[in-house]
Amino acid sequence: LKIVKTLWGMEEAGDVAKWDGLFASIAAKGYAGIEGIRPFWQLNPDLLVELLNKHGLALVCQLHTCAVVEGSEFKYQTSSKLEDHKQSFTELVEETSQILTRVKAGGFLNSHSGSDRFRLDEAVDYLLHALEVEKRAGIKITHETHRQRIFFNPFQTEDLLRHPALQGKPLKLNADL
Repeated sequence: LKIVKTLWGMEEAGDVAKWDGLFASIAAKGYAGIEGIRPFWQLNPDLLVELLNKHGLALVCQLHTCAVVEGSEFKYQTSSKLEDHKQSFTELVEETSQILTRVKAGGFLNSHSGSDRFRLDEAVDYLLHALEVEKRAGIKITHETHRQRIFFNPFQTEDLLRHPALQGKPLKLNADL
């Protein structure tokens, strides 16, 4: 079991001058890695990789399809259109893979995927696309059970996991408990 420290709500995460001390403290507490969202890893990707490697920490990049940052405002989901989410997922995986492949302790991507407005066939289409992107990138990607997203409730999740098009596929979930 590897325990990862989320940076959600930690003010020091937004100040690159504090990263070295923050990561040292996280590693000293026995965490195997950190989890951060796009505004965090975009601050200084090269320094992020350097300090993660220095402190032996893995990286979990939390993706939010169709999320944007405008000034200091994080807009969680700006579209409910299937093609927008597929394009956003592809772009996010390409962006994060350039960071994650340089982290010696490894890590993975955890995605808040799609929209809870997707019909079942749209959700399946999205997940098949996501699995193909994951395969091309060669990086492990999980899909979080989260409100406003594809796996927003256990009934939709069960329908998706039992769907014939997804049987035998390496779909990985991350339970937001």
